[in-house]
Amino acid sequence: MGVEQLVALVERIGLPAVIIGAAFWFIRYQSELSKKEREEMWAKDTTNDDRLMKLVETSTTIMQEMRSSIDRNTETMKELMQEFRYMEKRS
Repeated sequence: MGVEQLVALVERIGLPAVIIGAAFWFIRYQSELSKKEREEMWAKDTTNDDRLMKLVETSTTIMQEMRSSIDRNTETMKELMQEFRYMEKRS
């Protein structure tokens, strides 16, 4: 829109109407930008949630394996202690 067209528009419908129209356009433009930004953030958030869930699943699996190893270690230590006690009694 050229300057001459803008001046003609202001003369025809008045300055307040032009300002209201510009404000409406600006608000609509900002709303569209915000909507696009929210959609991008939701997509990013979903991707990050998926990565976090994989990390939690992996951590849980590793912790279960560690617990199992510690339990086996504990049982072995108990058996060794019993064996030492038995050997001590025999001596």
